[in-house]
Amino acid sequence: MAGLPPFGCTPIQITLSRDPDRACVDEQNWDAQVYNSKFQKLLTTLQGSLHGSRIVYLDAYRALMEILEYPAKHGNIFSLNAMAYTLGGSQKKEATTVMGIDQT
Repeated sequence: MAGLPPFGCTPIQITLSRDPDRACVDEQNWDAQVYNSKFQKLLTTLQGSLHGSRIVYLDAYRALMEILEYPAKHGNIFSLNAMAYTLGGSQKKEATTVMGIDQT
């Protein structure tokens, strides 16, 4: 089972926030983290009631934040670059800024 990703770091949410610094929307990321914490506890409870099964939790939030915060460490993963460069106008600027892609 996968947790929620950092929705506050998506280009559309950054645009809608109208933050002049183009930063991730902390409130949305906090909500995702709170949900993920509760979800993990629920999965632990569920695991206990499903004898013989194994539930695995995927921390999508942490995995995507690692990529967004350290893109060079991950080789600027092509799919993220491709998404950024297929966007036009301000969307391209936001996506590349969030992903740490130098456009100069």
